[in-house]
Amino acid sequence: MYNPNRAGRCCRYEGVHLHSHRLALSGLFIVNLVAFAACTSAPTTGPSTAPQPPGPVQPRVNRVVMAVAPPTLEGASPNRDLGTPQNFQLRPMYEYLISIDAQSGKYLPQLATDWTLEPDGKSWRFHLRKGVPFHGQKSEFTAKDVVYSHQDILPDGSINSNAPFFRNSIEQVEAVNDAEVVVRMKAADADFLNLFGEQIGGVMLESKVDADAGGRPTMQTKPTAGTGPYQFKERAQGSFVRFERVPYKHWRSTPDFPEFEFRWMKEASTRLASLLTGEVHLTAVPQDLEKQALQQGMAVVKGRVPALRVIVGFLCCTFKTAGVPSSGFAHPDSPLMDVRVRQALNRGIDRDQLNKSFFGGKAELMYVNHFHPTRLGWNPDWEKRFPAEFGYDPAKARSLLADAGYTASNPYKINVVPQNIPDVPETPDVFDAIIDYWKKVGVQVTQLTMDPTQYSATGRNLGFDNHATMLVTSSSQLLGFIVYNSTYPGIGSSSNPVDNPDLFALVDKIKKEPDQDKSAAVWRQVGDLSFSLYQSVPLFWLPAEMTVNPKVVADYIFPGSISGTWTHVDMIKAAP
Repeated sequence: MYNPNRAGRCCRYEGVHLHSHRLALSGLFIVNLVAFAACTSAPTTGPSTAPQPPGPVQPRVNRVVMAVAPPTLEGASPNRDLGTPQNFQLRPMYEYLISIDAQSGKYLPQLATDWTLEPDGKSWRFHLRKGVPFHGQKSEFTAKDVVYSHQDILPDGSINSNAPFFRNSIEQVEAVNDAEVVVRMKAADADFLNLFGEQIGGVMLESKVDADAGGRPTMQTKPTAGTGPYQFKERAQGSFVRFERVPYKHWRSTPDFPEFEFRWMKEASTRLASLLTGEVHLTAVPQDLEKQALQQGMAVVKGRVPALRVIVGFLCCTFKTAGVPSSGFAHPDSPLMDVRVRQALNRGIDRDQLNKSFFGGKAELMYVNHFHPTRLGWNPDWEKRFPAEFGYDPAKARSLLADAGYTASNPYKINVVPQNIPDVPETPDVFDAIIDYWKKVGVQVTQLTMDPTQYSATGRNLGFDNHATMLVTSSSQLLGFIVYNSTYPGIGSSSNPVDNPDLFALVDKIKKEPDQDKSAAVWRQVGDLSFSLYQSVPLFWLPAEMTVNPKVVADYIFPGSISGTWTHVDMIKAAP
């Protein structure tokens, strides 16, 4: 069992020192930044600091095709046009300063060979890998590309979900020389390395030379050049995006397959049929279809790091001004401001049946979103208390609603906003089942249809007052809490959380505390308070799964713990 009070120990791992015990167990949460900085290695160059995949075998197909539900948004600029859950569509062609190991979820040096915390206790110095060409080989990666890639996120109108953080928290990204960058922060930030690197996918590194020559990319042009093991080939909007292996020996990884394709297929049954006919070779399908695939000779591969989770988020109860509890609530009269209503919505659903019906019993019950026995602040009492406080009890749900003033003659009414989430194909059916459960305890449900632009605009304008939606995330513990449980200034969501002044103060303390040991006790307080507030409808921790054709794909080595889920596609291994 993970002990959050255990003192961290440094060890050497692939050219950089890490708190290996903690990071391996937490999977996502940032290590002790002070100790981490004290332990970083000397700069190195060349590919020796990154894991090399096995040499490629002769694949049975030239292009390996992964079919998933269409992302809610397609874009041509990786840093400006896409939010982090959607930017998986371009990740095959880009790299980061800091990567995530596919097997363990640990940090690995990628285009940065090492990083250290500056004496000011808040800024970070990166030494950069030398001799890495951008696609097209018109230039090599240098510090100027880091500066450009960060700046590409910042303009007004940027859809990047981390843009507010980069605008408000980073003072300057300074190119010291071609092989050294300093990110000067306005304040210490406990989640910076996650936000800047591959874990959240905040800064994909683009070629400034290519951008200066070609201008901002569009859906009719190529994206700005990256350095990944695959380079862009072509796309058809609403249908697919294709990549091809770089025509030279990549410094880090040689994919088995000469080409890779993301193919957008909305219907799970269509994806399964395409898998069985050999049109596609990997796909994500619901559990019932997965069983059919297994019966017909297909196989299942799983993400290596537990992090994927499903909740129902309440869209309602935010501060008028993000991060300013004294501003009051935007919708103080919302029915969801009443904790009895939120508890009733929790008590009205049968999680065990949902797990059996839609996930084949594979899901792990969640007690508080973002908290797990392997993460900071875990309280085993939550598991003991959960049946009595969150467990399925329709009579109790009706009683709670009646106590809040909602009866058969004055029913509680809620708006729900369904979303198509590629990471977990079962989510539309799960949400439909939850809606049916709510109706059975007397809730009147109105389903709304919103495209992603409408949804985002409504949230920004504080237009959600009595709404709920299905949410899926693999986010780190701190970023997840800020986005889904707080209107934290600069990065918190304006629509998802049930805000609370005491909770905000605790999260703010964690955000500004780089010492993990000190923050562990505060995390326990955060979890206890979130549990008692019924901030959401916690559902499940899930394994990230891909169903594959074993005649074509031997394995797919991916963490499953990164925003967007379907990463590390260069690690799809060809069947012999």
